[in-house]
Amino acid sequence: PHAYGAVELIGRGSGCGARPVIDRMIRNACTQLWKMGIVFYDKAKETLSPTEMGRISSQYYLSPETVNLFVEELTAGVVDGRGIDPTEPVVTYAQILKLVCSSTEFQQLNARKDELFELECMMIGKQLAHANRQVDMIDSVSIAKGSGNVSQNKKLQSDIKKLSKRGGIQGVFRKGKDSKQASVIEISPVYGGSESTHGKVNILLQNYIARKSCRKSSLITDSNYIAQNAPRILRALLEICLANHWPNISIMCHSLCVSVECQRWWFDTPLWPLLKHCGLKAESLINISKKTFSFPSYGDIEEIEHESIGDIAILFSISRDQASAVKKVCKRVPRVDINTHVHPITDTVLNMSVLVRFRDVFECVKDLHGRSMGFWVLVESPEANLILFSRRIDLKTSGKLRRDGTMLSIPICTRSLSARLSGRNPSIFFVHVLSDDWPGSVGCVAEVDLSHCLPQDATREIPTLTRFLTLHPLSVRATNNARIEKYFPFRFFNPIQTHYFHRVFYSDENTIIGAPTGSGKTTAAELAIFRTHTDPNLFRAGVVEGVKIWMEEQAVGKMIDKKLIKSEKKKEEGEKDSLDLTQLSSSVLPIFCSDSGVVVYV
Repeated sequence: PHAYGAVELIGRGSGCGARPVIDRMIRNACTQLWKMGIVFYDKAKETLSPTEMGRISSQYYLSPETVNLFVEELTAGVVDGRGIDPTEPVVTYAQILKLVCSSTEFQQLNARKDELFELECMMIGKQLAHANRQVDMIDSVSIAKGSGNVSQNKKLQSDIKKLSKRGGIQGVFRKGKDSKQASVIEISPVYGGSESTHGKVNILLQNYIARKSCRKSSLITDSNYIAQNAPRILRALLEICLANHWPNISIMCHSLCVSVECQRWWFDTPLWPLLKHCGLKAESLINISKKTFSFPSYGDIEEIEHESIGDIAILFSISRDQASAVKKVCKRVPRVDINTHVHPITDTVLNMSVLVRFRDVFECVKDLHGRSMGFWVLVESPEANLILFSRRIDLKTSGKLRRDGTMLSIPICTRSLSARLSGRNPSIFFVHVLSDDWPGSVGCVAEVDLSHCLPQDATREIPTLTRFLTLHPLSVRATNNARIEKYFPFRFFNPIQTHYFHRVFYSDENTIIGAPTGSGKTTAAELAIFRTHTDPNLFRAGVVEGVKIWMEEQAVGKMIDKKLIKSEKKKEEGEKDSLDLTQLSSSVLPIFCSDSGVVVYV
């Protein structure tokens, strides 16, 4: 106990009990977790229950301090007095990287003095000469004299110039066209610079995504540690953003997740994984990446497929052979189609069906794409700036399951959206499908128009549901028929049956009854049948229900003529024979069975 802070036990002897001290330590720990939002702690009952942030922390093995840091930084300044997030925090990619690199999982990666020069070279785009001693002289001598920041330390800059003049420019940097390469820093600015811990982690993380190597062994070790933990932390940050229903930050975090896991920036061309396929060379992909032509979008890829080989060669300044290879590998970039259908259930509840499947032009290579590929499906309300639904799905790359795709049925309540939109219903939704396994902008967005599903004025009530009345149970004698009274095994109808009795039994209006299982909905069909049986002007009624349920649970099953059911089952599907009512006695209802269920004719 002494190692865990129980200092009051020191000097009290071995007979002093440690239970009160341990209990107090546990309560303090629970209180701290409760303040961080990891658990909900009931002090009176001394019970713990998890929260959404606690689930994310446990699933991704993040410390509570890291999760608390993410939530505080993202929600700073956007929470009003009621505790509701009215707007999404506006952040950039640089701020997201700073947030990830500031997590407690990286706090031990302090910047060493002998690493500062190489870190600064990564930022300014210089490639070091690995086999030159004068670089070590700069690391050990010049950095020790100043603050260590190349861009700010004038003494360090002058020493670099002197050493460069004495041994030539090749004494410090590589000679030739490689002496000035593109900087590994694509997301700038790097907050804190190379001297801070989170700045160092930021530089090494971007260096890892750019697939560049480090010279010093300490940086190599730290880079490997960052590469192992950064994807996990970014995934946790993505879950936090999805839990808060932030659309823009969620998409940005997802882009960074795929970039780190695939070691390709999301804004690069999606053809990089297809290197060496169909003879495609790296030089051609570099030329494609340098073009201002926004190649990663779906429409651009389709345009490339329809362009001639000569036009592709001219557009990207590549040979005709490479242009032919580019046109072939475009078909191997995974692309999906989104089919949506929306229909209203009530005036405030919608049901959206989303079908996601690969396009027919997509050519699958099992060694490259695998048996399935992951995608995130997000439903966004751009007017309310909210994510209404999010789920990760796997699409099969071959076989019948690829043709069928994945169908999602999404219920959406628009009442909370109307409150955000000042009493106006939303008019449009966006459905995003983001690739989780392929680098580059491999995604698709579908626009869903809601103008035909919802009224524009959300304050106007539409009577879509019947108000349930408090009525006394109605007796079965209300049918005024002794034979019908004997048919029912009960004396009184239940409240739901009482509510719809007169509309079903004494009117000819169409009725839709929606009620829980076992509430007496089948009785409504039986009452409608009895109405047609007692009214000479009505000659036919039809009910479709499962044979087994009708036979076992309903009393009408006892009145079915078994011989008639057996003969009707033997008939061929294409045969159209009329039902002979003379085969049934006058004491039973003329009922026959079909393959799809029981159909009752009167």
